[in-house]
Parts: sequence; C-alpha cells; structure tokens
Amino acid sequence: MPAIFGRLALACAAAAVAVAAHAQPAPRLDWQVDRWNETTQLTLSYRTETGSSVTSRPTELKDLAGLTEAQLAAPALIPVRFALHRDAGDFDCDGSARAGRASGSCDFHASPAFAGLLRARGVGSAEPYDLFQLAYADIGRDYLDELARQHYPTPSIDDLRRAGQHGVRLAFLRELGDAGYNADSLAALVRIRDHGISQHYIRELQGAGYPHLALEDLVRARDHGVTGHFAAELAQRGYHGLPMETLVRLRDHGVTAGFADRANAEAAGAGGRFSPEELIRLRDTGGLYRAAARRER
Repeated sequence: MPAIFGRLALACAAAAVAVAAHAQPAPRLDWQVDRWNETTQLTLSYRTETGSSVTSRPTELKDLAGLTEAQLAAPALIPVRFALHRDAGDFDCDGSARAGRASGSCDFHASPAFAGLLRARGVGSAEPYDLFQLAYADIGRDYLDELARQHYPTPSIDDLRRAGQHGVRLAFLRELGDAGYNADSLAALVRIRDHGISQHYIRELQGAGYPHLALEDLVRARDHGVTGHFAAELAQRGYHGLPMETLVRLRDHGVTAGFADRANAEAAGAGGRFSPEELIRLRDTGGLYRAAARRER
C-alpha cells in the first residue's frame, strides 16, 4: 500500500509540474535579423528556468512589419521596431540595426481568437505560454487544416507544442504527405523528424529503386546510414532490389561499392560473383584474397 501511495504522489507531482509549465507567463523573445544578398535570416530565441530554444530560418522582410531594408542598411546604429504576426499571437519587437544586422527583443501578445479556435476544434484549452510556443514554432490555422486534410487525429495542445519543439513544421508535414506517407499521429511524426527523415531522403531512396518503403524501414535505413546513393551504387554492380535488411547489414559491416568491386575482381577468374552475405563475411574476416583463391581452386 505505501508503494501505491508513493507512485500516486509522484504522478501528482509530475502533473503539477506540467500544469505549472503551461501556466507560466510567456518569456521575452530575443531576435536577430541578418540581411545579405537580398536574403533575410531571422533568428529567434528564448530562455526559461528549465531550458532554452533557438530557431533560425530565412524569412520575407515583408513579414517583419515595420522593419525596412533601408533601416537594416543604416551605416550607424539606429532604433527599429516591427511586428511579427503569427496565428497564435503577435510579437511586438524592438531593438537596433546597423550595416545589415539588427537585434533586440519582443513582447508576446496571445491571440484569444486562436485560443477559441483550438477549443472549437477539440484541441483543448491553451494557456498564454502554450500560445507563445505555438507562435514561436509558427503553428497555426494552416497547420491544423493540413492535419485534418491528411486525416490525422485531432491533436492535443501538448501534441502541437511537442511537434513545434521537434521541428515538425508545416513544410515538413506537407512534404511527408506529398511523398505519400501518413504517420498516423503527431507523436509518430515527431519520431520520424527526430530520426532525420525528409522528403529529400525519401525521394533519394525511391530513385534508387525503393518506392514504397514502410516508415519503420525508412527510420531503420536512416539510422544505419543507408542512403539512396549507397543503394544505387550497389545496384550498378548488379545488386538490384536487395531487401532493406540486407542493405542495412552491408552498411553496418562496412561493405561499400568499392569493396564489392575489389572482391568481385578477385572472383572473376573463377567465373563467379560474391553474394551480399559472402561480401559481409569477407569484410568481417579480412579474407578477401584467401576466399577468392579458394574459389579458383
């Protein structure tokens, strides 16, 4: 019985911490803008008692309402102010600019309308800090619409916050959908994103002859360093359509296209070619030339 009460106490404490995290006020956001060759790079960051976050990506200067190219190009330091609108709320930003660089900080103003939209769609009730994190990750109405369009289940506030924290942005969601994949849940999307799966990686493997890999196979391939280039090089040497498990084993054991070339050059005199499993054994034992000699005898 004491153990049960102990577990209940821990669970309640964890829930209290989660509630406190949701209820905390929105932190002040730091920003930096770098402008070069008509490219505008926006960097946003914030710090709390439990951690910090930094995100940086190209943006349109027009999206920083009130900040101009002339201000950014000012030869001497000048004060600047602009607004960054997001569905979940607006960032009111000020700072200074000079010679293509500007920086400062922002206050956040949560959007009651977006909070109402989240409730209306069954996502849940969002506190100001939740809305801050959604705005910071630029998760808004279009994101919810895309989830619905791809028939994902209705997410929770925590699902959306975690997706934003792990870089599951609208572009990634659309890219995966365009490649023909649905991860079934935002939690699964987070896992896929954490393992480095991208539309480019999927297209690369599709081009190498793997058009319909399951998501779990994609994750396993990515974790083990199997690329489309690796698969294509082996295919060029006659190893077409190998199961993904075999490609993973070849990669794990250090079998490259170059190694296959050397091994098969030794085997050619006996009129043969090594199988994938034989290549793995040769690579593991260093017995390339000894194995070839045995075949010739």
